[in-house]
Amino acid sequence: MSDLKKIKEEFLSKLRGNLNLSEINQIKSDLFGKNGLISLQFKKIGTIAESERKKFAFDINIIKGELQELINFKISEIENSEINEKLEKEK
Repeated sequence: MSDLKKIKEEFLSKLRGNLNLSEINQIKSDLFGKNGLISLQFKKIGTIAESERKKFAFDINIIKGELQELINFKISEIENSEINEKLEKEK
């Protein structure tokens, strides 16, 4: 299994769990921060053979998009549940 697929599977399984906002932000940092796993994959593009470079970059972008979408969904889900809890308390 390639590094990209391992990263994707590992973080998809982590994101499927019951996480709080700080845990999700930590995952986001682990993936997309300055030395994050996805960021490091983008830095590898220059070392890959030119014939494979386009597919590698395409694959990284797909995985990045999927993970960002799931992270954003989880964050909005948590924020909505917090808002709903506050509204329930006010009733």
